[in-house]
Amino acid sequence: MFCFFRMFCYHGCMGIISSLRGKTDRPLVMGILNATPDSFYPGSRTGSLEKAVEMALEMEQAGADIIDIGGESSRPGSEIISAEEEMSRLFPLLDEICRRVRIPVSLDTRKGSVAE
Repeated sequence: MFCFFRMFCYHGCMGIISSLRGKTDRPLVMGILNATPDSFYPGSRTGSLEKAVEMALEMEQAGADIIDIGGESSRPGSEIISAEEEMSRLFPLLDEICRRVRIPVSLDTRKGSVAE
């Protein structure tokens, strides 16, 4: 399985990640949000736009360096969804979270049309 990661950021975050690459004495931490009803880990499921924003802000405050948002479960036996369904799950979260956090946000998808 291939995953496309596309970085979204409205606060100059790419410069932050570039500046950290190879210059930090600690691992970088990625917070994971799943906009799926059937994620393998229930604690990462967002459930609603408000909950997703709350979770993203908590992750940022706890020290996450980047937040990754997924819209399709990749657990064994999960149902494959259309690109349109995945985008309807992801894009509202992506827009609101990017407005509220000051760290990079990535989109986790295996569909090129969603990553575009």
